[in-house]
Amino acid sequence: DSAALRHLALPAKLPGMYRRGFGSSLADMFMTVGVNEESDVMKFVRVVGGNGRMIGLEYIPESGFAADSWILEITEKDEMIWKKGAAVRSDDLLLSEAFAKLPPMPLQFPHVSLNDPSIVYFVKANHGHVMDGIEYDNTWLVAIDMPNKTVKSSFQYIKKEESSSDEYTSSGRRWVRYYASYP
Repeated sequence: DSAALRHLALPAKLPGMYRRGFGSSLADMFMTVGVNEESDVMKFVRVVGGNGRMIGLEYIPESGFAADSWILEITEKDEMIWKKGAAVRSDDLLLSEAFAKLPPMPLQFPHVSLNDPSIVYFVKANHGHVMDGIEYDNTWLVAIDMPNKTVKSSFQYIKKEESSSDEYTSSGRRWVRYYASYP
């Protein structure tokens, strides 16, 4: 056997995304390819709006979203094919109390678990969320068991950075200013 370079197109595209257009900058937000180290499974995951279209900047929670997956398989004839995997709709997940508590935004930045091929990690973010007159970034990391359509776990993500230029000592007290970094 000699190694051969092969090409196989991804099984699905983001609707409305084209190479030099607006949508190309959103590719990382709504699709990924990952390899599970335990089972050597390569998986493609794509998130689209409930209407099957690319999710834009003006997302309406009532429209919902869908996360679809495909698994790369090698046939007996040594051909590569994408086989449709698990799919999850927002309506499936909203039945879970754990998911209903999260920001009403679509799943973003999919990441295939390195340990469990059924788990895909996502980000749910509500940038500019206002509570008690204070604006903050309400971002959650969510692990979804795709075949079982359940939330495996979730936790709020808080990113704070310390700025050394804002650090000083005054009257024996040390002040450090923290700030949130927004993408």
